[in-house]
Amino acid sequence: MIAALGWDVLDPEEVHREYRRRTTDNPVNYALILMRMPRLFIEAKAIGENLDDPRWANQTISYAAVAGVEWVALTNGAEWRVYNAHAPVPVEHKLFRTVRIADDVDAAFGLLSLPSKHNMRDNRIQELWRSFFVDREVNLALNDLFASGEPPRELMCRGHQGKGPGPIMVRGL
Repeated sequence: MIAALGWDVLDPEEVHREYRRRTTDNPVNYALILMRMPRLFIEAKAIGENLDDPRWANQTISYAAVAGVEWVALTNGAEWRVYNAHAPVPVEHKLFRTVRIADDVDAAFGLLSLPSKHNMRDNRIQELWRSFFVDREVNLALNDLFASGEPPRELMCRGHQGKGPGPIMVRGL
């Protein structure tokens, strides 16, 4: 898979197996390296391993945090999850994309192209993350705001000129 994404798996300066920043660090299965800096860690679990177990995401993200690597992928071969390890949110919100290859081949292709050498060099994943992160944060804020079914009265105004009931608009949106 890594070779198909344009990485030279035979060059340890590009793909380092059992990568450790320091000899005392726990190893990550694969580090994808550009300009002598790890750009993405891949932690591979056994086929069929349940990736919902929070210890796997925590383990992978902690490896990245120690090494200063922003992007991590967690996979069991059938499912891939990509996380932004440096996002200023709780661990459960660091998940950027996930896909089960057998469920959606097109989505799998889209997700698995993100860690391609070309896309990592161009930092395409960061551009997509910014959009995703802002959209998610706005959505969460709006859900909290309208959780009761009605927006707070102080946000409401009448969108008419005093000629009977008019449409309700939310201020600031």
